[in-house]
Amino acid sequence: MSREFFKDTPLSEHDCQVFLNFYYSFLGQSEDNNLNLLKALSLMRQNRRRLVIHNLMAARGFAEQIFSNPAERVKILTYPSILENIWQQVIEYKRNYPTNPPVQPLQEMVTSYLTQVENSGIYLHNLLSKIQLIQPKDKFSLSIAFAGTEELKKQQRIQYQWLLIALIDRTFFCILPADATDSTMALGKLRNYVNQMLGADAANVYIEFFPLGGGILKKKSQVELFGRNQVFDVNYASTDTAYSRKVMVQHNNAKFNLAYEILSEEFPAEAFSWETMEE
Repeated sequence: MSREFFKDTPLSEHDCQVFLNFYYSFLGQSEDNNLNLLKALSLMRQNRRRLVIHNLMAARGFAEQIFSNPAERVKILTYPSILENIWQQVIEYKRNYPTNPPVQPLQEMVTSYLTQVENSGIYLHNLLSKIQLIQPKDKFSLSIAFAGTEELKKQQRIQYQWLLIALIDRTFFCILPADATDSTMALGKLRNYVNQMLGADAANVYIEFFPLGGGILKKKSQVELFGRNQVFDVNYASTDTAYSRKVMVQHNNAKFNLAYEILSEEFPAEAFSWETMEE
C-alpha cells in the first residue's frame, strides 16, 4: 500500500466530539483500555470510516436498536471493516423501507454477523498465541542497539521508527530504519511474518490490521520513545480546543503506554522513558 492510501484529513473539533461519544457512550469503553482506544481512533482517522461513525452517531437511536446488546458493541473493534460492512447493509436495508423499517431483521443480522466475527477472532487469537509481538529479526536489531557495544559507542546512537500494528487483540511492535520514507511497508513486513508463522493456517483465517501509530526510538542512558508517525498517527485541525485536546492527550498516552508495555515485557532489563501528555 502506498502512502497515498493513508492520506486522510485532520480530525476537526466536531469529529473529536463525535468520537468521544462513539467510544465512551456508544461502545461503553474506558480510557484505560489502550488497545481499544487506539483501534477506535484508527477507524476515526480514516476518512471513509470516519463518515460511517458520523452517520451511526447521527442515527444513534436507530443504531442502538440494531446493536441491541451493549456488551456486544465492542466486537465492532475486532476488525477494521466490521462497522463499515454492517452499516452498508443497514443503508441498503433502509432503502427498501423508506419509513419505519422493521428493526428485528436487522438485529438478527447484526447478532449473527457479530457471532461469526467473535468465533473468527477466538480462532485467530489461539493461532496468534505462538507469534512474538516483536519479530525476531527486529528484536535482535533492538538488542544490539540497546547493548551499547564499543562499536556502537563510536557511532551516533542508532534510531528506529517504531510502529504499533494490531491484529484482533494482539499488538505488534514493528521497527523500520529511521530514514525509511514509506512506513506503510511495515504492514507488508508484518503480514509476511504472520503468514510465515501461521503456515497453512494463514489461508483459513481473515487477517486485517489496525495501524495504531508510532514514533522514533533512540537509546541513550535509557531507551527513549518519542515523536509521531505522519502516516499512522491521528492529525488534528486544532490542538487547543476542548474535544481535540482531550482526544489528542488520550491518544498520545495510550500509544506510548502500549509501546512501553510491549517493550518492557520483551526487554525487562532495560529502562524506558516515553512521552505522555497531561490534560
